Amino acid sequence: MKRNIFFVFFFSVSLVFSQNQQVTNLKNRADSLHPLGKWVNPYKPGDGWFFAFKLVPTAIGSRNTDLVQFAIVEVISKKITEVKFLDYESFIMQAWGRHESMANPKRENLFAKYKVDNDSCILQLWKLYNHKYPYRVQQISRSGDTTVNRDVLSVEMGWAKTVVETPQKEKMYIPSEGQREMLREFGVKKYTDFFYGEKMFQLLNKLTDPRWVQEYKNK
Repeated sequence: MKRNIFFVFFFSVSLVFSQNQQVTNLKNRADSLHPLGKWVNPYKPGDGWFFAFKLVPTAIGSRNTDLVQFAIVEVISKKITEVKFLDYESFIMQAWGRHESMANPKRENLFAKYKVDNDSCILQLWKLYNHKYPYRVQQISRSGDTTVNRDVLSVEMGWAKTVVETPQKEKMYIPSEGQREMLREFGVKKYTDFFYGEKMFQLLNKLTDPRWVQEYKNK
């Protein structure tokens, strides 16, 4: 009789412990996945979600921010496994830490963290791959009481230096080999590659350095 009572007691304790352990495991997993809860990084060092952009125009563009595709990317073993595209405003707000983001679960100001003093340097990114601003801009002129709005080609110039010919026999500019070499320091190999993570912020930091910009122009 005592043996049976001991067995029932031992089985009950074991069952309760097992159930509690399952609940704890589920809670820990939920905490690690929830961006606003107790966040525990489920990735090994070097992996995870990062802010990113690539210098490829969006399908429909009219602003200099439309010459860049913004995103957050998941990186596993140095390979991008998933991409979630963002508009410019969402990219800025998430990187500032004002909106929740899988790439910024602690909601830090990443521009300040990586010493990017002026985040408006993003508006200069198009100059890295272009010789001149490709979109038309609105020009407003006044004569007496008459105001005239016209769409004209922008005179703002970019920094790309090498001339190539397209299949349609049109001339276009691309970065020179020296310029591409400078960009490779930030983790890209091809025109369509993403700049992401710390190296992306390092590039933004360089765009605020007049000496680096002048060196890029001269390559």
